[in-house]
Amino acid sequence: MAARFEAELIKVGGKTSTMLGVVKCLCGKNYADQSGATIIELCLAADGAGMKHPAGVTHSVADRKNAKLHRMESSKETRTRMAELLGGSTLFDEALAACSDLATMSR
Repeated sequence: MAARFEAELIKVGGKTSTMLGVVKCLCGKNYADQSGATIIELCLAADGAGMKHPAGVTHSVADRKNAKLHRMESSKETRTRMAELLGGSTLFDEALAACSDLATMSR
């Protein structure tokens, strides 16, 4: 399963770090999933191995770059809106910077 999953990731130029899990169902089939959000590439690998997997999966490693850009745009919009709500105050940006510093120190 791991080799199939890696092959599917390579096809779309992606990579991921996740735990894979396979369990034997009462019906006799194996069920595969991964830690975190299940991605399409895992489902394709499971299909190729004749395994069941979560249905309705829409996330793909191929979309991660676009998702990251969208989050960055959304973050900028949120910061702009918060500044407007605070009457142009820098309080939100200062609090956000402090939170970022604390997150960095906790790693």
